[in-house]
Amino acid sequence: MKLKRLGIIAFAASALLAALSGCASGPTAEDGKSLVIWNYEDESSAMGQAWKRAVEVFKEEHPDVKVKFAQQAFTSTKTNAQVLLSGNDVPDVMEFNKGAAGAGQLASQGLISPLTDAVEKYGWDKTLASPSLQQLSRYTTDGVPGDGDWYGIPNYGEYILWYYNKDFFAEHGLQVPTTRAELDQLLADIKGLGVTPVAASAKEFPYIHTWFQYVLRDAPADWVNCYQLLECKVDFDAPYWSEGTAAAENLVKDGYTSPNITGITHEQMGVNFLSGKSPLMTSGSWWFGRLKSEAKFDWDAFAWPEQNLNQGSVGNLWVVPTKAKNKDLAYEFIDITLRPEIQNILGENGGLPIAGDPSAITDERTAKFTTTFQELANSNRLALYPDFPFPGYFEELLKDSQSVANGSKTPEEVVDIVQKFYEDGLKNSSASK
Repeated sequence: MKLKRLGIIAFAASALLAALSGCASGPTAEDGKSLVIWNYEDESSAMGQAWKRAVEVFKEEHPDVKVKFAQQAFTSTKTNAQVLLSGNDVPDVMEFNKGAAGAGQLASQGLISPLTDAVEKYGWDKTLASPSLQQLSRYTTDGVPGDGDWYGIPNYGEYILWYYNKDFFAEHGLQVPTTRAELDQLLADIKGLGVTPVAASAKEFPYIHTWFQYVLRDAPADWVNCYQLLECKVDFDAPYWSEGTAAAENLVKDGYTSPNITGITHEQMGVNFLSGKSPLMTSGSWWFGRLKSEAKFDWDAFAWPEQNLNQGSVGNLWVVPTKAKNKDLAYEFIDITLRPEIQNILGENGGLPIAGDPSAITDERTAKFTTTFQELANSNRLALYPDFPFPGYFEELLKDSQSVANGSKTPEEVVDIVQKFYEDGLKNSSASK
């Protein structure tokens, strides 16, 4: 049964290819004696800490293998993956985004290897037994998630939530909101103190998530399968589209974010929260580990209140490029990342492990954070990210989200643009023929 769940400006391709290929050069030349790993994660994040230990374990078990562990930029790798993986200097295993427009597209183009045999060999299908964990790991020949061969292996979960500065809240007598009305009042109260309430970014992806949280708050549960899995017609005239878009626009218009939000990057957004410039930030669970290690103030997190659906899913996937020279070593590394030792590092640092032991989490804040994710998942209230259905959708939604943020188009105009891109994508999708 399919679960009812929903998961930039490119650099010059030639320059990026040269830069990223440089990370993989050298070690890949030695078949069976090297392993090149590309990942997105900040080294201070829960995933970064877990993967660091996974590399150490791999080296302990393979002392004769050279390991190159390189951090790559999410946006540039996503945008230029087809160019990068068509070359001969590719990593052996890499972290990549999930969904039809991510791993599904690479699978349909033959750029990443099917992992079904490795899944059976290592028993990953038993470790990841839940259909919700397999949905974004398996893809048809057309790149549609949910069925077909395994092409990626997830290790953690993620979802969109609010982070808040507890010291600021205590100083000003503010309470964590439990309703939409209370959230709206909280934003107004903080602005009344002469402080910008929300650290946000529309230059990169965070504001896309904020926008679609507002769309999803009244969206029906079956919207996910229609929109994401192309199972039925999507009603773009439904009020949750225009009303949610208007609410996202008002977040900026009412002065609850910095007025130059379209010039603020994902990193700058986090710095604005960490520096105390804004006491709220809504973004992904991937920030949790970094806040634990860098925040100089007391902080915590809460779910979007009265939210019908909430963006979230399994995290990014380990994939193995078709041209990888050391696939067997890649499979061994992937298997290490699913071991209890590594999964428990994820859990203790707020990484939402999918194969770990939740009871092993000793930190109260982290345990609550993990429980919130489990409650959303168990109640089928997780919705995949809005750019998943088609290749190129991310770039379109980034542009459209900036139109929402700067008010250059009305909510109705933005929804019309999104609808046209979606319906054009549906017509061009081989999965719809």
